[in-house]
Amino acid sequence: MRADRGRPRRLGTDRPTVLRLTRSGRLAGVAGVVTMGAGRAAGISELSILGSCLLLLVATSWLTARIAGSDLAVRRTVRPHRIEVGESFNVSIQVHNGRSILRLPLLVCDRLDGRPTASLTLPQRRPDPAVDADYTQTATRRGLTTFGPISVSVLDPFAFARCDTVVSDLVDVIVLPRIHRLSLQRSPAAADPTGGLRHRRRLNTVSDEFDALREYAAGDDVRRVHWASTARMGRPMVRMHQQPSQHRTTVVLDDRASAYPPLRGDDPFERAVSAAASAVVACRESGELVRLLCASGSDTGLFDDRQRLDSVLDQLAAASTHAVGSLQGALSTAAAGGGGERVIVCSGRLHDEDLAVVARSASRGGEHVVVITGTPLDDGVDAAGHVQHVDFSADVSLDHAWRDAARGTRTPTAAYR
Repeated sequence: MRADRGRPRRLGTDRPTVLRLTRSGRLAGVAGVVTMGAGRAAGISELSILGSCLLLLVATSWLTARIAGSDLAVRRTVRPHRIEVGESFNVSIQVHNGRSILRLPLLVCDRLDGRPTASLTLPQRRPDPAVDADYTQTATRRGLTTFGPISVSVLDPFAFARCDTVVSDLVDVIVLPRIHRLSLQRSPAAADPTGGLRHRRRLNTVSDEFDALREYAAGDDVRRVHWASTARMGRPMVRMHQQPSQHRTTVVLDDRASAYPPLRGDDPFERAVSAAASAVVACRESGELVRLLCASGSDTGLFDDRQRLDSVLDQLAAASTHAVGSLQGALSTAAAGGGGERVIVCSGRLHDEDLAVVARSASRGGEHVVVITGTPLDDGVDAAGHVQHVDFSADVSLDHAWRDAARGTRTPTAAYR
């Protein structure tokens, strides 16, 4: 991520300063030439003097704008660098003028992903060579966002000339999906029947217990690196610890393009990503082991630490739909962890074959929750088994829909066949 701290940054040299006459300046220049020429042709000295004065005024304005805009330095600060959709960035801009003799107003335009977002007029005062301005920018869409470039313009007092310069410094920020605060109730069926002790073992070369080893991933605590296995495998390996009482939840994000009809726009997928992020955060905050699976094939593995959570949220911030993917493959991976899993599926629309896949997964045991963000599912009646159905539509907040489903609104598995 590009830094934005330190001394005010000099204006970028990749895009040179543009000094030009405004429309008023061009008209004044043309009027001066015409007036001076008419005065000479008619022998009227007053017209010649008037035309000369207009040309002199235009030239003075051009020189003033050039001097006032030739020695500027800009610094931008954006805080924080990671927010959720709907929250706001606090942006501070400082412009330093190295020309102490000229203090003309500055026109500052900041951009977000190349689109103008803030236009500010900053008056300059003689005692202070620097001028500051603050504004807030609300994040409206998820993903990696870039502030910049900044354009700074100086106008002469008559608005005949202007000096435009572009600051090429860019600041990258991350907009996370909207996270709803969910109250997850632990179902007895979702508990690990082995108490998390199934794979626990002790190595003679290590003084602490762990459950399994996996490859190092960005965000892992380096204190969990198992050096003996790293040397043997030839790649960094970390310990996976599991407390005896920890529950395990797998969150499946259906990122297949076929689950989100184009006619509905991007909203269903955005709500699905938001639901997946909310479930991951809620599970981690309740002390559970949680993993994120995507139908496109990505798998974070089980985790319960804050660093991995931040890494997973960054992954969700960049999530997009894919032309290929398998919901059945994701659910099979979730089932490979053994019985007693809680599985939360977040999707826009489930086709008949997908419903059958969910039904088979639920029949193997464990608690299954399906969050639908597009086309709602039809309710059915079957006492053989149940899948909890959460209807997260555009008019319903996820936390309310989740509480309603937890109070007994469940969709029987017959509706998934």
